[in-house]
Amino acid sequence: MKSFWFNNPNTAHTSTGVRPFKLNQSSRDEHSFFEVIFFVDNIKYTYQLELDPSVVYLEKLSYYKTTQPVKLFERTLEDGKTVITYGDIKIDKAVKDNITALCLNNMSFFAAREKVNAQLPFIDAAKEWMRGKIMKTITPSLNLTDYAQSKSSGDKDLNKYIINFLREADFNISDIHTNIAEQNIPDEVLDMLLNMKNIPEEEKERLRNQKKHKTFSDRVSSYC
Repeated sequence: MKSFWFNNPNTAHTSTGVRPFKLNQSSRDEHSFFEVIFFVDNIKYTYQLELDPSVVYLEKLSYYKTTQPVKLFERTLEDGKTVITYGDIKIDKAVKDNITALCLNNMSFFAAREKVNAQLPFIDAAKEWMRGKIMKTITPSLNLTDYAQSKSSGDKDLNKYIINFLREADFNISDIHTNIAEQNIPDEVLDMLLNMKNIPEEEKERLRNQKKHKTFSDRVSSYC
């Protein structure tokens, strides 16, 4: 879902990336449904998504002032066009129109919102939670050691949590230092990466612009 939220398809004909359940005869032709319930600064949010490989039918974000959800935005598909309505939030009409114009039928509201210079309270809080708190999909090609190092190297709170966790497990570790080095990606390797289907468009764009990758090495300090 994270790659869908912030992916910017080149055209309205690009796949949403969802893969329907295919172990029976009916579900492969049905819509896929997702729901995420999460908390940001002790505020409860609910996110709902309905889509198929071609288009998004429903995308909705709500939050809770009391026990009942309050709509922040709801995006639907009407007569083949994306329609976005807003609830308990004040947004300038020009901003609303701009987001709607940028939101293709096969992309997330959040990808369109990224392109508009505006402040959207609560919606932006949820967006940054989605960006920073959802782990990328674990695939056979994902190097979990590199992933863990990349996350802990820039997050002091996470690093502290890991060290305290290891202490509770009776590991004699006082600190973890991560050294980060950038290396250029050879042209032939870059071409191969840009042609891989399982790499999100957002990451491909970063590779095109930077043409570098980071390597990590850890140094562990122990108590004497």
